[in-house]
Amino acid sequence: MDEKRTKEVVNSLFVDVFNSILQLEDTYISSKINDRVTVNEIHVIEAIMLNEKKSMGAIAKRLLITEGTLTTSVNRLVQKGYLTRERDKSDRRVFRLGLTEKAKEVMEIHAHFHNRMIEHVIEDPNIDESLIDSLEHLKIFFGSLKEEYEKDRA
Repeated sequence: MDEKRTKEVVNSLFVDVFNSILQLEDTYISSKINDRVTVNEIHVIEAIMLNEKKSMGAIAKRLLITEGTLTTSVNRLVQKGYLTRERDKSDRRVFRLGLTEKAKEVMEIHAHFHNRMIEHVIEDPNIDESLIDSLEHLKIFFGSLKEEYEKDRA
């Protein structure tokens, strides 16, 4: 396959896989819970779960969004009962975010979706180290892009 065709195929695969994951993740989660929670909201919940500081600034930085954009999502998630928001006791300017039981349940459903996806990929006997190497290489590339974008925003 020539370089032009290779680029077209890889681009098509990335776009199709990315869009499928987002759409199917949304459909799967919607089928398991009564509330309407968007994939973006789930990723906000996930970022809070994975971030030790749990401050608005730290979460916004992790998601590469502004604090204003995060505030909008957090307000919706607090209203829906997925998050708690409290002022920091030592610095009243800072809000600390926390997950409710409802959020933890959604994250279990989210994790189950991802686990099913991963299990399907790794059960293929034809998978080899080159796929893992390529994905790690892609992750490193995205990490450097993230750093570049963070510098541009500073």
